[in-house]
Amino acid sequence: MLNTAQIETICAAAEVTFDFATPERELRAPILTVMGHVDHGKTTLIDALRHSDIAAGEYGEITQSIGAFSLVMGRGKYVTVIDTPGHEIFTEMRSRGVVATDMIVLVVSASEGVKRQTKEVIKLANSSKVPLIVAINKIDREDADVDQVMLELAENGVEVEALGGTVSSVCISAKTGENVSELLKALEEKLADIDLEESNKVRAQGFIIESELTKNKRAAEVASSVVLMRGTLTSESYFVCDQTMGKVRIMRDDTKNIVKKVGPGRAAHVLGFKEIPAPGSFLYAIDDERQARIILTMKRKLKNQMGEVVEAKEEDIEALKNTTMTEAVPIIIKASRAGILETLSRSISTQLDSNCIYVLSIGIGPITESDIKTMSEFGGVIFGFDVECRSDIAGLAAVQGVPVRIHRLMLQMIENLGNLQSEVKLRRGEACKNIVMGKAVVKQLFNLSGGKMIVGGSLVSSGSITKEKKCRVIRNGKKVADNLEIAGLKIRSEKVDEVREGLECGITFVEYNDLMVGDIIESCTQIKREHTFLFTPGVKHCD
Repeated sequence: MLNTAQIETICAAAEVTFDFATPERELRAPILTVMGHVDHGKTTLIDALRHSDIAAGEYGEITQSIGAFSLVMGRGKYVTVIDTPGHEIFTEMRSRGVVATDMIVLVVSASEGVKRQTKEVIKLANSSKVPLIVAINKIDREDADVDQVMLELAENGVEVEALGGTVSSVCISAKTGENVSELLKALEEKLADIDLEESNKVRAQGFIIESELTKNKRAAEVASSVVLMRGTLTSESYFVCDQTMGKVRIMRDDTKNIVKKVGPGRAAHVLGFKEIPAPGSFLYAIDDERQARIILTMKRKLKNQMGEVVEAKEEDIEALKNTTMTEAVPIIIKASRAGILETLSRSISTQLDSNCIYVLSIGIGPITESDIKTMSEFGGVIFGFDVECRSDIAGLAAVQGVPVRIHRLMLQMIENLGNLQSEVKLRRGEACKNIVMGKAVVKQLFNLSGGKMIVGGSLVSSGSITKEKKCRVIRNGKKVADNLEIAGLKIRSEKVDEVREGLECGITFVEYNDLMVGDIIESCTQIKREHTFLFTPGVKHCD
């Protein structure tokens, strides 16, 4: 993605100026981002602030894409609030929210305290130098412990004013509304210290929060959620954004009302993009279509010079022809929004084995006949997130034996991708389960001639240790060795094949000497996992 300096250089070459030095300035709407761990009450807090009911409309009650909303605060001033997902798989989406924000409202549950995503938000705030205000939520719960939460925050570098620090905190219950008005007052006080002056006379510049394909009577159309950082975006304005361009056809506010213009700091849902822009990219208003085309051409040339690679689907298909089902299962992923695809790509790259699952293509929009035919040829699976699959396409999938799984919960989709990986391993005979038959604690160690190590004084704490079974070594709760073969097993000086619970013994292993006092030796037997194959042909909605 090109940075702001590169864009300004391109625009200057196309004789487009952004009037950065204009003296006319006015206050823009401040931008807040509500962040925190999953289920700590972020969206419920926004409900309380707006007197709406957003959370009830979220499938599974987990925010799955970034939404931007407007609040009216004291003296009729508007504030734009970005609600970000809290689950760990939405890391990229949360980090985009920080880029376009003036302040973070960190929501922490009074009953659960600081969690992994709480720490992540603190790290993001520090690295981007965005001020924090803490909302300690769910104080209405019987197990709420505000003092403990404050101590945990201090341990992670956030010292609240109540403990002598500099970070404001308010104890609230988003559910009952208790102290929500106090949180609003604290936000107004903190925002008053931030320089929010911007000129509304410059060309509009905005930030893409999310993109999707919308349905209307004519055809599918690209729409994006945009937060304006500078200038005013108006209807009929031309713009460039990422590797696409467009003309504003319709703009809607967060209440879905059509608006003619959007000022700095405000958010809007914009229709008129020729192609789907990447979440996180910048939008720049341009005078006319000619200028937009010139700038877009120059951007694409610069992108090519930077060596950025565009996915070549034909090469992927050729590579796939040289693989078999026993090596990797090809999949196609389709989603309704660009941000969801970004999150899925991150999860796939970190959680799945590329030797088991081969991502042939990933894109936005409905499942098509071409998708079905491609997977029919290669024997793969299609995964969809909140996308349409027409009845004739579903019929074709059933006839051609293609499994199609459509999801509405991101976590369930990730789980099913993992299930597919398990099925691939089953086909290879790799999916076995270790059953622990006995455990022994290492009490003493002796070195023997020839470099062998004997475990002396080992106490069998449960079950039995059997010479014929393989062993693994557990140290401080982590497995450090596996599939070890026992070379010798003795009780005192007598060689034995089995040592039962409560007895001490000496053990030597074949080609393994890296033991420590306190290690736990587990004697294991392997059995094949029982497994029901989930990916039968046809379309299934995984609600």
